[in-house]
Amino acid sequence: MIKKLPVHVLIVVFLFLTHKSFAQSEDTTKLIPSPSFIETELVPSLFIPDFEPDIFNENLMPASDDAAINRYQFETPKIENTLFGRMTFEQSKTEVTFVNLGSYQHYNNSFIYRPNGKLSLQLGMGLLKQNTVLRAFQVGYQFSFNSSLEYEITDWLSAYIYGQYVAPPFNKTSQLYDPVIRMNPLFFQTETGGGLRAKYKNIRTDIGLKNIYGTQFNSSNPVKSMDTKVIIGF
Repeated sequence: MIKKLPVHVLIVVFLFLTHKSFAQSEDTTKLIPSPSFIETELVPSLFIPDFEPDIFNENLMPASDDAAINRYQFETPKIENTLFGRMTFEQSKTEVTFVNLGSYQHYNNSFIYRPNGKLSLQLGMGLLKQNTVLRAFQVGYQFSFNSSLEYEITDWLSAYIYGQYVAPPFNKTSQLYDPVIRMNPLFFQTETGGGLRAKYKNIRTDIGLKNIYGTQFNSSNPVKSMDTKVIIGF
């Protein structure tokens, strides 16, 4: 007398036979890996804000044995809007490139108060991005705070004092160290200073002293320097 097998045993046997039959009749194919491509955008879109890392074009750089540092500065026209009374709001952008060294861009927003025709007080906050050839693809983004006081002594001469603070990069760790930027007067730094400005027709001069502080790298001793600028308009 044949005993009746349990249902679960029959299910297991059926699944085993089905899998065995499928394995014997399955066609084998050889997988050939296909090459993968990474699509890059060589020309950035005109509608995307310029917040991408600056890639230094070697075709625009001088030879490595050229010790000269070429400086290119671009400033967009300042946009000034009157808020109320003697208070105005101003926006500006400054872009400076040092060939074979680095670059920075500064976007600044300022409130300017002019109580009379001779005195002006400015308070501002901005966004700074800067990097060097040592970290060409690691741009540091920093907040900046600035203030200045200027008094017009005569129609052609004025005196001023100012101060600005640059916070450490908020997209990098504190251990990241770039010796090219550290307290380098060519780049945007935390500093204080003052001087005299003069203008005569289309000639403008600026003579002043400034102290650079290494707040980004916890340096205590400031670097002192004297700056002289002469601008001739055409």
